[in-house]
Amino acid sequence: MVMIYKILLCIAISACLIFQVKATRSVGRQLSDYLSTMLLLPTLLILSSGFSVYLNTAVAQNKFLELLSPVLNVLMTLIPYVISWFGFTILYILIPNTKVKFSNAVLAGFIAGFIFQAFQFIYISGQLWVSRYNAIYGTFAAIPLFLLWLQFSWTIVLFGAEIAFAAQNVQNFYFEKEVKNVSHRYRYFISILIMNLMCKRLMEGNGAMTPNEISSEYQIPIRLTNRVLNMLYDMKLITKTDGFNPKQEVSAYIPAVDINTLTVGGLFQQLFEHGSEDFKLDIKSLHKSQWGALLKVERSIASRVDDILVKDL
Repeated sequence: MVMIYKILLCIAISACLIFQVKATRSVGRQLSDYLSTMLLLPTLLILSSGFSVYLNTAVAQNKFLELLSPVLNVLMTLIPYVISWFGFTILYILIPNTKVKFSNAVLAGFIAGFIFQAFQFIYISGQLWVSRYNAIYGTFAAIPLFLLWLQFSWTIVLFGAEIAFAAQNVQNFYFEKEVKNVSHRYRYFISILIMNLMCKRLMEGNGAMTPNEISSEYQIPIRLTNRVLNMLYDMKLITKTDGFNPKQEVSAYIPAVDINTLTVGGLFQQLFEHGSEDFKLDIKSLHKSQWGALLKVERSIASRVDDILVKDL
């Protein structure tokens, strides 16, 4: 049970990385979601494997069913695929720590389930072929073949999660390739845009904003939006609202600081200082001049816009 929980937790972490969701579930939510998955998926796997055997046995014992054998043959072929589609769909709805639209989960589940069943057929055929070829070596080959099946199954799960993410954020996928190499300057620019938007929304009396709403507002790739939001959240400049958006059921964000005192210079200074600097470089004596030059540049930039409030941009 503990191992299964750890596997599902690993899948959830990978799904969060794909969906660019940093927050983790509460322990209670983890237990409920993972327990549902632990009970449902093995049941579906058993049904998928045993349904064909059951129908074959029923046809052999019932003369009336023999008349329907052409239909049942098609049914026996399709049922494992349908069960796999359903299982993967449930997986992509429950595992990611964000709201995945049902239609997107179904699309990802359909593709991943089809690939999984096709690969499972190849795997079983390969096992049988190796066993017939040589009984002794076939037994030894079962272990590496099983590990290969496990690796490919894991890859299929992640591939389906990528499809669900892509389908859900297809309108925000422009310039997705450039996000990987986005400059620090542009990341700071997006940070100012998002903070300015949130401050203005707060001044107008509107509620918190979801990542998708921010991406749609500025046509920013969703991965870049989530990356900047995670950074601003770590800096304690924004916070998550209690609960979820009632329509989309995803985390929404709102400023966590006084917008009447948050200046562009102060925001820049926090962006400059964000992250770890705990390394062995001697910045107090050996590299003092280089470090000092960098600090002068930072102060010079921040001081020039220290009297401009972010909300007034």
